Amino acid sequence: MPDKQSKNLVFLSLGSNMGDRLAWLEMAIVQLKQLPQTSWIAVSTVYETSFVGHPAFPQANYLNLACELQTTLAPQQLLAHLLMIEQTCHRQRTIGKRDEPRTLDIDLIAYGNLVLSMPLLTLPHPRLHERLFVLTPLLELPSASRWIHPILGNKLSTLEQLITNTETEQSLTPYTEKVLSL
Repeated sequence: MPDKQSKNLVFLSLGSNMGDRLAWLEMAIVQLKQLPQTSWIAVSTVYETSFVGHPAFPQANYLNLACELQTTLAPQQLLAHLLMIEQTCHRQRTIGKRDEPRTLDIDLIAYGNLVLSMPLLTLPHPRLHERLFVLTPLLELPSASRWIHPILGNKLSTLEQLITNTETEQSLTPYTEKVLSL
């Protein structure tokens, strides 16, 4: 379990594909920077990505980014804050539907080297190694090059390379229309 006295490294992935996507991401970052017992470290470039999900339910492109924090909050406490931030950004969840369009999605990707499996929280994120739109932004963060997936035993750069070496329909481009104002 995490040490309650020392700060734990946290990676988050944020995405939006409804409304003013960049504004939702900016609003979330403002709120993340205000989390208790948490230090803000860095944010990645914003990327525009195609929807990765069931082809029968196509959606608008996403804007995605990653950020790095350090916190003494327990993982469940941090998740509660993240869900609250999603709600303030008008995120609506439908039980049983995972691939719905959203104003904001914040995924807790990793909490140090903690391996955890609970009904509402699995760490590290169970599909991290399958998602180029998560891995590419993560690799821009200061601690990402040193982090090793505690289950797979791979660095993030290796996981990204495994995806790019296989056929994938994931498109990912830096979003240059506007830059985050933060």
